[in-house]
Amino acid sequence: MPRRNNTPKQQRQLIQLASCRDKRKFGNEKDAESAAELQMLLSLTVELHTYQCDQCHYWHLTSKK
Repeated sequence: MPRRNNTPKQQRQLIQLASCRDKRKFGNEKDAESAAELQMLLSLTVELHTYQCDQCHYWHLTSKK
């Protein structure tokens, strides 16, 4: 049986979703902000921010401003 190759568009989608695979996901901004605050309390040297991902539409944490 021949192998099925992904189209370039499908390959881009797989790569984009793979970038979110190992990140913590939050359903809303409030939950993400609460998690960021907790992490910053546990480690005073960490500064975290939240953002809504363009790929998966969940909220993630980042150290970038």
